[in-house]
Amino acid sequence: MKRRAALALLVLFGVACRPAGEGASGVAADPLAEPRALVEQGRYDEALAVLGDAADAEALFLVGRAWAGKARTAPLPAPAPGGSTAGLLLKDEERRALDAFERAVAMRPDHAGAHLAIAALLTPYALERAAAERAALARARRSRRPPEPPPRVASGPDAGVERVLREYGSAVQGDPASLEAALAGVAALIHLVGVLVERPGSSYEEAHVETTRRVVDAARRRRVGTLVLVSALGADPGAANRYWRTKGEGEAVVRASGLAFTVLRVPLLLGRGTEAAAALGRRLRRGRAVLLGGGRTLQQPLDVDDLARAALAAAAPGAATGRTLELVGPVALAERELVARAAGLVGRRCRIRSVPTGLVRLALALRQRLAGPGFSTDALEVLTTDTRVDPAPAAKALGLVLTGLDDMLRESLAPGARA
Repeated sequence: MKRRAALALLVLFGVACRPAGEGASGVAADPLAEPRALVEQGRYDEALAVLGDAADAEALFLVGRAWAGKARTAPLPAPAPGGSTAGLLLKDEERRALDAFERAVAMRPDHAGAHLAIAALLTPYALERAAAERAALARARRSRRPPEPPPRVASGPDAGVERVLREYGSAVQGDPASLEAALAGVAALIHLVGVLVERPGSSYEEAHVETTRRVVDAARRRRVGTLVLVSALGADPGAANRYWRTKGEGEAVVRASGLAFTVLRVPLLLGRGTEAAAALGRRLRRGRAVLLGGGRTLQQPLDVDDLARAALAAAAPGAATGRTLELVGPVALAERELVARAAGLVGRRCRIRSVPTGLVRLALALRQRLAGPGFSTDALEVLTTDTRVDPAPAAKALGLVLTGLDDMLRESLAPGARA
């Protein structure tokens, strides 16, 4: 089976590497200079022979790079008799690379290069799994039978989009020098990071502005060709709301970077593995939904796979033109109608209960004064602001056919979706 192109919210074209040592300038010689040079030259077997039983994070990272290099020309493994998941089977070389990268991260959690390498290695499998899940749902609708269990990568590594995003987030939060080194040879980078609910050590300013500044600085020094920033509807550096203001400030950092860029502003995300899908599933299982203001806020959810496809399209060579696109789903409807529609699709009943928004706002204002970071009035405003945007311009600009709302909901609630 021909493996489809890597699609996720992180795109790396090229091989991450670290700079050679400075032995010639009088600094102690780099003991890994030789195997690093061999990896750069594509002499992977020789590099592995020199590295032997690697005992530190940087050496393990080079071991992983060598095995990942060998994997590029290795054949796909044959599926088990009667199986049909060849595209979800890791090559032996990929397993060895993943093991080395994961051991490097275990020894040095801030090793950005290893985190990015894991994300790049697993991205094609995340795409294959998403495509297989979508095909299984389509077959189930045609046959009126329950969907097949979601496909797994053989021997079970977590190869979903969520894992890719976690690894990318760890890289961005990691050692700045390691992040910069990991971007060597990268042609396009998609940056998605953010928080709606602040936690100690994870503020809006840190997540939306400072993290973006670190990524932009590293990308400029490494001459990354294209940067795609996934932002939020309502982003505005002049907004009173701190969530929207810091999202807007992050966009401003990208616009002033001198890099070719595209900004994608997105709404609520639905689809397997999203927070919104998990919350919706819990409500339907309980048979009740407690909604702010009775659920009358208009939502226009976007399928997470559509976001992935859009980000990849924007990252393609020559596609970034300094645009800001509002990428939304095809239908806007009240949150209570969204819950009712989901319940109807799975044959359940779900009672709607209302919580007065004003009362919640007052309670949150008091809580913020007494307890500090957490769910805030800013987050409340984001969740209770209507979304109604024309989906056609962004979809046309990126060549997308948007996933319909019912298909989005079916996939969000399919067996195996996160609880």
